[in-house]
Amino acid sequence: MRAHHLLFRLTAVTAMASTGVGAMMPAFAQGAPLLSSTQILGDPPARVGRVARLNGTVSFHTADQDHWEAATANYPVTSGNAFWTQPGASADLDIGTTRISLDQTSEFTVDTLDDQTLSATAGQGRVFVRVRDLGTGETAVIRTPRGTVTLVQPGRYEIKVGDTRAPTVVTVSEGAAQVSGPGVQLDVGAHQSAQISGTDAFIGVVVAEAADGFITAQIARDQPVRRAGYQEPPRAVQQMTGYEAVADTGDWEQAPDYGRVWYPPVERDWVPYRHGHWSWVAPWGWTWVDDAAWGFAPFHYGRWVEIHDRWAWTPVQEGVAYEERPVYAPALVSFVGVAAGVAVGVGIAAAVGWIPLGPREVYQPPYEASNNYVRRVNVTNVSNVTNITNVNTANVTNNTTNVTNERFINRNAATVVPATTMQQSVPVAPAAQPVAAAQVAALQPVARPAVQPTLATNGVTPAVARAMNLQAQPGAPAPVAAAAPGPAFRAPAVGAGATPAGAQAGTPPPVVLPSGVNPAPGAAVIPGAAVSPVGASAPGAAAAIFGAP
Repeated sequence: MRAHHLLFRLTAVTAMASTGVGAMMPAFAQGAPLLSSTQILGDPPARVGRVARLNGTVSFHTADQDHWEAATANYPVTSGNAFWTQPGASADLDIGTTRISLDQTSEFTVDTLDDQTLSATAGQGRVFVRVRDLGTGETAVIRTPRGTVTLVQPGRYEIKVGDTRAPTVVTVSEGAAQVSGPGVQLDVGAHQSAQISGTDAFIGVVVAEAADGFITAQIARDQPVRRAGYQEPPRAVQQMTGYEAVADTGDWEQAPDYGRVWYPPVERDWVPYRHGHWSWVAPWGWTWVDDAAWGFAPFHYGRWVEIHDRWAWTPVQEGVAYEERPVYAPALVSFVGVAAGVAVGVGIAAAVGWIPLGPREVYQPPYEASNNYVRRVNVTNVSNVTNITNVNTANVTNNTTNVTNERFINRNAATVVPATTMQQSVPVAPAAQPVAAAQVAALQPVARPAVQPTLATNGVTPAVARAMNLQAQPGAPAPVAAAAPGPAFRAPAVGAGATPAGAQAGTPPPVVLPSGVNPAPGAAVIPGAAVSPVGASAPGAAAAIFGAP
């Protein structure tokens, strides 16, 4: 029986061969010379997911890690991220208009996530996928040990991976899917299920919908009971990752000069970008992770403004015309230089500060990106993006730049903390230092914070540490992340697929460093490029296929 199981695993790896995809998206409506959403080489992806819900013990790892860590709510999801749910646990991932729900004892790896492509591997367990919108040229593909599932239309889908004793079952409650694998090619319509069985060879049939309690419960979640006065968010918000959490709370109102704005359910002394922590997420670098359940979309898209002593989120500037989904940003703030003694309590110690960007203020990415990307990330909030260029890729001297947002409408909402607060990914609010009104004017914008991550920073993976030559402080033990449970795996080797330029087969994947960050000598780095997607043999997908975790 053991030999038979091994034979199945080898066949399964063949069944999960990568599918090449790519397409064009509609161009912007503005007259600015913007390209379509097809990524320019070197630009980070415009689309990310988020960890939307955690129930019980849910584990996570990136493509180059050699152990599982506890998943974090509101953490960005991008290529190479893998998830595992313990028995009795479950999790939701949001990716724009798509919700992916993992049942207990499920392993799911996001192989590739970019502007047009969602490609993932369901290694074991059961997954529900709700796709609200599938744009022209966009693809959604999920590999299983017995074949590849292509979601052809928006709809609701369940994938039960099965094992050597149970078939793989793909159920289409709404929509249409195609299931392909060695000897199997099935078209599955609404209210149908595809059942694929076998180990040495696969056999597939299409039968009437095999609904179960899991898919029934997930469909019921798509029909929530709305509170009195509920208003549908603007169209642009409905394209953002995390929009449903915003839709379910807060209040929408029409505001002069700003259009429709959203008021969050917060205390009167609340300030944007203060109740959460910083992580380091490649390829962007410093990334804000908010504490609030609704705190993803409002901190990665749009701007903030105070209206009559209430903070309001302005997702789209009134009068702006656009056709493409909003572009994700790691934190829509302007980092500022903090002079010694500006913040009471900080003194001469290193400090870092930031100001929430307000309406019409330009976001200048502190990471490498093309001018086209910079215009796209600003197009929903800046009326004229034609003349915007990425000043962070040029004209940068001593970590300062001629950032045009010199006045900053939210200057009085600046947050200043010791640099160690950022580096150790600890909660910001308790460490925030008061800044006197007279000292606010001394805060000057900088191209990027003069703070490097450390081994204690959330998101610093082995590849990042090697690339940036991060080492433990002298005399201090290197931080060790608390291991979380999950199937056995090994960090994937580049060479499972194409070997990226500058990397040798069998070495860990290259890491992307934001502009201005110098790699360690000999480190495998692709400056400004997207992280290479995990191949068909994603961590755990082959090593734990149909085996006990």
